[in-house]
Amino acid sequence: KKYADVIKIYQKLLKNNVIFEEKDFFVWGSAYYYQKKYKDALFYLEMPKDKKHPKLWYMLGKTHYRLKNNTKALESFDKAIELAV
Repeated sequence: KKYADVIKIYQKLLKNNVIFEEKDFFVWGSAYYYQKKYKDALFYLEMPKDKKHPKLWYMLGKTHYRLKNNTKALESFDKAIELAV
């Protein structure tokens, strides 16, 4: 339920022309992921321009895996590891 609430809040903010920060897209994408709406999750997880955070790449990897994009999933996990060390 809490993930659905997060999505509703962001949708309301979007309608009010709120300017989002990079981390908002991670939160929004993660909420969709945990709702098993993987295509929506991927859309928002790919939005941040600053992709220097291992957690973002990890979520991208998990999402690509769920969408059966195995090559992209592995690339994303590799990037997450690269940034984490």
